[in-house]
Amino acid sequence: MDRIWKVVLASGETIIYSGLAEGETHMHGVALMMSHKATGALLSWEPLSPRVLTARFNSKGRKVTVIQCYAPTNTADIEDKEDFYEQIQAAIDKTPKRDMKILMGDLNAKVGADNTDRELIMGRHGVGQQNENGELFTEFCSFNDLTIGGTLFPHKIIHKTTWTSPDGKTENQIDHITIETWRVTKTNSKKIQGFTNRCLRNILGVHWPEVISNEELWERTRQTPVETEIMKRKWGWIGHTLRKPASNITRQALDWNPQGKRKVGRPKQSWRRSVEEEVKASGTTWAELKRTCQNRVRWRSFVEALCSSRNQEA
Repeated sequence: MDRIWKVVLASGETIIYSGLAEGETHMHGVALMMSHKATGALLSWEPLSPRVLTARFNSKGRKVTVIQCYAPTNTADIEDKEDFYEQIQAAIDKTPKRDMKILMGDLNAKVGADNTDRELIMGRHGVGQQNENGELFTEFCSFNDLTIGGTLFPHKIIHKTTWTSPDGKTENQIDHITIETWRVTKTNSKKIQGFTNRCLRNILGVHWPEVISNEELWERTRQTPVETEIMKRKWGWIGHTLRKPASNITRQALDWNPQGKRKVGRPKQSWRRSVEEEVKASGTTWAELKRTCQNRVRWRSFVEALCSSRNQEA
């Protein structure tokens, strides 16, 4: 029987906890400490196992679901790791679609600083080299559109590492906070582009009455339109995924052809359909893409040509 409790501290914070039963070795356990304000916004919480608990909060615009977790170590059996990721996948699948999802905790995963073909889920400011847990974690984030926040911006190493060995000689970044990224629409793209253009003009010191076109602005700052950059990164990730072995789950998801009817109210335009339209517009097929992606140079040329043709249409 798992041990579950909720306690209010004398200082006013509230702790919710899920772990092993009283008397068992306390090897696992997850907890979430909340301020008085956060406690007031708490709608519900659920302990799923000694490694995973979820908490749902009220917020402006939409509800927020936090999934707090503690992953097996890098040396743990693969069965334990698979069981853990099945638990948090079930937690995400159970979360209401409109909720903002935040997955955080001790993932025991080193994701490293190399974000090649992973630009959509992480930046270049991680610590160390990726380990096996890091690969599992990044694949999970790719599948669920989660971005690893601690890798996005430059910080001092002391501010990024979350674990230090007893002898003080080894430091790792194994605790992470990830947040769900949203589907890009034309409206979102225009808003992001408008914000980016304002920032670039401020950097260059371009103010009224001086006026320059967006094209000149991008040329002077060596930037590409936001929609093009998103498209490049998306197709970079697709190429990376298609190069994975056929047994890889993320690889299989690209070829997955779900059967049955779409639920009432679900959007007709899906990510998969938008990709298929872009493939069709390029005059190629999925079979040809699978062969092309094996050669990274040819794949980069294909992506550049695809984005160029999209810009000309726009």
